[in-house]
Amino acid sequence: MRPLFKILFLIVIANICAAQTKNELSPMVAKDSTKITYIDPLSTISLYIETSKNFFGKSYTTSSATGFIYQDSISQYLVTNWHVMTCRNPRDSSANNIEVLNNQGQKIKLDISDPDSLIIYFHKKKLGTWFPIKISLKNNGQRKWLEHPLGKQIDVIALKLELTNEQSDSIEIYSLKKEEYSDDMILYPSINLSIIGFPFGFSSYGRFPIWKTGQLASDFDLNYDNLPVFLIDATTRSGMSGSPVIIKQTGTSLTRNAFQVGGHSQKFLGIYSGRLPNDSDIGIVWKAICIDEIIKTGTNRVDG
Repeated sequence: MRPLFKILFLIVIANICAAQTKNELSPMVAKDSTKITYIDPLSTISLYIETSKNFFGKSYTTSSATGFIYQDSISQYLVTNWHVMTCRNPRDSSANNIEVLNNQGQKIKLDISDPDSLIIYFHKKKLGTWFPIKISLKNNGQRKWLEHPLGKQIDVIALKLELTNEQSDSIEIYSLKKEEYSDDMILYPSINLSIIGFPFGFSSYGRFPIWKTGQLASDFDLNYDNLPVFLIDATTRSGMSGSPVIIKQTGTSLTRNAFQVGGHSQKFLGIYSGRLPNDSDIGIVWKAICIDEIIKTGTNRVDG
């Protein structure tokens, strides 16, 4: 082996050893009496959510989607899309009417816009089991969640978690902390990324999400349509709105200062919200910076 190769080999080994000390490389472990199951930490972050609305004295599910818990230095917030929480088109706020049959077999139209409640399927203390919590979305006609100062123009919301002691004692929250998913890397068109959510409401097991793979389809530093948006190329589906979009690389990665061989890098890029148009594979992702802007300067608004 030539001396240069020896040096490169030692650098690779050193990087791998150093990477193995990082917490995010350690898989989560669910133990039972017969086996040990390894679960990627990112699989615990995406949560299955449903909206519901009262009709004729009963509560009916109006949509299912994806959300995740974002943690800043003070509080925890459920993050998802504006259109998920309102069941409205963010372009024009138009009502969302569906046609159903009543008890007499007659067709009637129901407006499922502005749901009353949100159900979040949290993890229980024992990983692999879930605890649904129903949260009211309104307070005297005022929406409880925070919207961006630009309102529906930014299809992202943040709902501050306010749980009872009993609820808190029943669940385990796996939140997305920005500092844990902000590794330095160069983001270039065609780089692989993951959208972690619930296509068509499906799960991989129980309420664990499904990982969809795609590529960055635009230059990340440019804003699509003059909004904090980038585009992806991925076969995403209904139910994945609100999914976190993550880049996760093992082995090699390109940073702004060097080409890193060995190690582990991951970066939270943003929140998936739909396709452009619906029959294409071009997806819309709102940049992560939107969340901090909403938490710092967002407002509650009235329905409609």
